[in-house]
Amino acid sequence: SNEIFVTNVLDANTTVGSQQLQLAKRDQSCRDRGNSCEKRVQKIKFCEIDSCLKRAKTGGLCIAHGGGSRCSNEGCCKHAVTLGRCISHGGGKRCAIAGCGNASRKQGVCWSHGGKLLCKYEGCAKGPKLGGLCWSHNKSHVANSDQ
Repeated sequence: SNEIFVTNVLDANTTVGSQQLQLAKRDQSCRDRGNSCEKRVQKIKFCEIDSCLKRAKTGGLCIAHGGGSRCSNEGCCKHAVTLGRCISHGGGKRCAIAGCGNASRKQGVCWSHGGKLLCKYEGCAKGPKLGGLCWSHNKSHVANSDQ
């Protein structure tokens, strides 16, 4: 079976994300009322494809292997994000700039309105690939650091 059980026990030294923080606050509320909520068991299913460690979606497969829902637009087989549609067909969040219908990227705006990351190398307008640098500058950066 591709299932495991994960037990979460939160203590004062645990670093947690926002969802875990909400659970921790709820647990504290339980304890304040005299109830025991310290342990929680979560059932996690993994993709049925051997050696795939991604979480399973609908159908027992991860998104990469065909699990989850697909875009409702005829002829499209991309992963549906929201409203039963993929990003290309109107699913997902949209750019916050009035009149722009593009998919949002960084900081709630689309690529055209500044929602793109650029290479950290001064004056370069290429997208970063590794360590904040584009392929060209990453190669030259590595070559210069070896000398």
